[in-house]
Amino acid sequence: MAILSVAACSSQPARITVGQCWSVSAGDRIEGAAILYIPSPFSFHIGPKLGGGENCPRYPISLVNQAARDAYRAIDGADISPERRGAPREIFVLLTGAVVSGDDGSPAIRVTRLRQSALADTEPKPH
Repeated sequence: MAILSVAACSSQPARITVGQCWSVSAGDRIEGAAILYIPSPFSFHIGPKLGGGENCPRYPISLVNQAARDAYRAIDGADISPERRGAPREIFVLLTGAVVSGDDGSPAIRVTRLRQSALADTEPKPH
């Protein structure tokens, strides 16, 4: 799968979508749809990440305001079947954020707005 390089050269954030790999760099602003990868609660050294789909890069996230933290807690705490409890999960989300340089120098996404989405909401709309 090809990777789309995201570069928001204008004042508008770059659009990201599910089903398409994308690459980000520190300084980019992004908005759109992604898959939120929530690790098993037993994975102590792995935090949540965002990506475009299978075999795509995944980027660590930080939740920079109370609204984003509340949204993440609601998504993470949503009712799941008993047989899925404790397993890693993949959830479709809509988000707005900015890309920063992470602790190890690789890109990380600072999420300012987050909400769970149905798959139909994540598909690009015709212009």
